Amino acid sequence: MPRSQPLPRILRMQVGGRAAAQEMRWLREHAYLDKKVKSREMAFSDMLARRVHGEPLQYILGTQPFGSLDLLVRPPVLIPRPETEDWTLRLASLLRKKSSFNQSLSTADYPTPNITLIDLCTGTGCIPLLLTSELERSYGGHIRALGLDISSHAIALARENASRSGSTDQVQFQKADIFADDFAMVAERYLDSLPFARGENAGEALRSDAHGPRADVLTANPPYIPFDEYVSLPRGVRCYEDVRALLGDRHRLPQRPATCRNAQLDECSDRTPTHAPSSASNGLDFYPRIAHLASHLLARGGIMALEIGFGQSVAVRAILAKTPGIEKTEVWNDQFGIPRTVIGFMAR
Repeated sequence: MPRSQPLPRILRMQVGGRAAAQEMRWLREHAYLDKKVKSREMAFSDMLARRVHGEPLQYILGTQPFGSLDLLVRPPVLIPRPETEDWTLRLASLLRKKSSFNQSLSTADYPTPNITLIDLCTGTGCIPLLLTSELERSYGGHIRALGLDISSHAIALARENASRSGSTDQVQFQKADIFADDFAMVAERYLDSLPFARGENAGEALRSDAHGPRADVLTANPPYIPFDEYVSLPRGVRCYEDVRALLGDRHRLPQRPATCRNAQLDECSDRTPTHAPSSASNGLDFYPRIAHLASHLLARGGIMALEIGFGQSVAVRAILAKTPGIEKTEVWNDQFGIPRTVIGFMAR
């Protein structure tokens, strides 16, 4: 009988020699820093076996750097990507510029404005938590944020990350389905309940109009991967991260099979869609809905930032251009030169 390959050799074959060496160093450091394990070498071997079997490194280590934050991650909640970090930091820089966003929100009584953020499909809470952290550290206004997600696992994890980053007073997370008929009303109610975290204007009401409370910034990293691309994703993505956070063709979600490795999770991601994609399979199902919600939730002069997938910038920009109240759109490339974010500016 042939002898099995040593785990380090298998990992080198999977990810390459240099990457394997780096990953094993991180795994070993993590095992040796964990005071709860009885045998650090056994803990390292167990983690290495998990990695070889396809589990994402971030889930094994339990954290993922995101800007200045170190966020908790665990399946099935989507792992924050570097591309999302890139545009979130760029958006924070934009919001700090007095010549653009701040002047549109300032008044004679409050020359430095309060800013309210709403993040849809929030996942780990990475976007509102990083924006709040960046703006609180370098900006004189008062920041508050609301993150919404359909997943109870995501909301629980986002709340842990808010506590970990010291942002529980500024950032709140609530479970909600953006496709629910009453979502706009529910979101407005949550927005209206947000207190400002500090300052003499704490408790000041949100900017509002006849339609209810309004946010100044709306962000979202919605599911946008088309069906035919999803089924070709690496097993480490399909078998661990929630399909609902990835697949942009929402009506093709399958039922979880009984053989799912994460059968203890009611929102398990170990599912592969079984329905054949239609000609309309393009990953864009969420964007018209988000654009519609933005027309209800964003204040005059507000900004919307939506992450997109490869080749989707023209279509998403066209969707925003048809949204009432949006007067201008632009596309931001990510650090790899790929169009990654569509920005919409509400009329003042």
